[in-house]
Amino acid sequence: ELLSRPELAASFALEGISGGSAVFDTAKLDWMNGQYIARMPPARLWTSVAPLLVREGLWPEDRPADEWLGKLLELLRPRAKRLSDFVEQGRPFLVDAVEYEEEAVRKHLGAPGLEEHVKALVVALAEVTPFDEAHVEAAVRHIAEARGLKAGALIHAVRVAMTGRTASPGIFEVLVLLGRARVIERLGRLEIFLAARRSTI
Repeated sequence: ELLSRPELAASFALEGISGGSAVFDTAKLDWMNGQYIARMPPARLWTSVAPLLVREGLWPEDRPADEWLGKLLELLRPRAKRLSDFVEQGRPFLVDAVEYEEEAVRKHLGAPGLEEHVKALVVALAEVTPFDEAHVEAAVRHIAEARGLKAGALIHAVRVAMTGRTASPGIFEVLVLLGRARVIERLGRLEIFLAARRSTI
């Protein structure tokens, strides 16, 4: 149960304390912390997260929050249990290039002909107008269908290209937030990676 400090103080009584051992449930505390994060006003969330991003070199100390960063924090907020989660989950959005996790490569970058599928997707995304979630999703699914590929296989490969990971917020939200130019650049890097990987097999 979520209670404010005054509510906790008002409801506290020594008579309610038992003689048994105390239980420190870290999972429950993480859940509770996530609930407080979900309720934080945007401005307070930024002032709480900013020092962590600055310390990790992900955000310039003298740069104020902007609209784009606000959208990023809101995208990450539902998945955050601790303030440090914003650093870990936000890293792929705040660096120039992402590194692909081995598990992500193994699970999602082995589909036959994936390099050519990615090239076709780059062409499609370069022409999508407007570059919003609905149109981006339609383009991705159309390319998969047109090339006889399961949409999930292409979506997972795109997620790896964008974040380097097997999990992320909704991929179409991710693509729109990153923006067309960065999406195409990262897909291009995936093409290079797949070509190099193919040449060594």
